[in-house]
Amino acid sequence: MWIRDRLIRTSLSVDGYIAYLKQLLDVFTIAIKEDYFKLPAEALKTAGALVKLLMKEEDMPLAEAKGALKTIYDMCNAVFKLADVDQEIKQAAIYTMGIIAAHAHGILDAKKIEDILTTLHDRLNQEAIRLSTIKAFHAIVTSSKKLPIEKKLAECLPEIVQMTHKIARQVKVAGLDTLLG
Repeated sequence: MWIRDRLIRTSLSVDGYIAYLKQLLDVFTIAIKEDYFKLPAEALKTAGALVKLLMKEEDMPLAEAKGALKTIYDMCNAVFKLADVDQEIKQAAIYTMGIIAAHAHGILDAKKIEDILTTLHDRLNQEAIRLSTIKAFHAIVTSSKKLPIEKKLAECLPEIVQMTHKIARQVKVAGLDTLLG
């Protein structure tokens, strides 16, 4: 967690990001394959924070950002598609893929974004990861990028509206935030 917090609050210049980008990606790749569930979960969350930073920096050279985003997508997608993985890792992968879809539009092709949205839609039906899935949709809906998600969102809307009738307060609030976003 401290890595993610340091990344978010860092005051490195663009050159500083580029200097450490390869090392960070190598660490993420190793951490995601660890057996202890906390390490892969934190690596996934930190990768999501890095995606936000890469796409926020206007001065970031496009080649470095594209390469890093594709690497992050590949390693997160491998975990995102797994069905038999620890709950915390699954939740982190869902949210990180939502951040990737929200921020990397234009760098990732439309097919990859569509695959992320389809998998997220499928995950709405699983109660244990429903909240993370709604938060991922919220990140996508509230993105400053104009994403072509109307069709997929229209498919998910009835289910998200149904979530607002659930007993769990967090699910209600997240569902309402997504609908209002």
